[in-house]
Amino acid sequence: MELLKPHSRLVGSKRKNKMSVIISDQIDVPYDEKALNDIKDPELSRVTEYLITLIKFLRKQLSEMADAININSSVTITIVDSATYTVLGTDDILHVQFTTTGTVTITLPTVQATDSRVIVIKDADGNAATNNITIETEGAETIDGATNFAMNVNSMSVDLYLIESNWYIF
Repeated sequence: MELLKPHSRLVGSKRKNKMSVIISDQIDVPYDEKALNDIKDPELSRVTEYLITLIKFLRKQLSEMADAININSSVTITIVDSATYTVLGTDDILHVQFTTTGTVTITLPTVQATDSRVIVIKDADGNAATNNITIETEGAETIDGATNFAMNVNSMSVDLYLIESNWYIF
């Protein structure tokens, strides 16, 4: 679902001599076109023009913020159905479906050690208490200060992020 739909220009829709300045799907600032044209007081006219300029500025800022946080990005869910899996650069969520069969080892490779990287690992089978999912690093990186982390609670999920070559659970 798109949270913001920034517009690159002033969007007007005629409705009984009225217009709307649309900042996003959630923000609709109406103003009366006829009233705007009928303003005789120079001071009020300047205030109105200022407000329109401010709305355009805010719309541009919202658009830039939406681009900066990449609202329209997609998430890749990878199904893990084997005893070992090495995380790929395209993986965001690992949906582990092997715990009914046996233990699983997930390796976080050094080449994936890029700051701000986030990985989610989920025990989709719900058997991690019997057949643990072990998360380990390939190199000198750590996971909350340890060389590995064992998921040992049924249906557990772990969210990991990387900063300064070390993984942290949040």
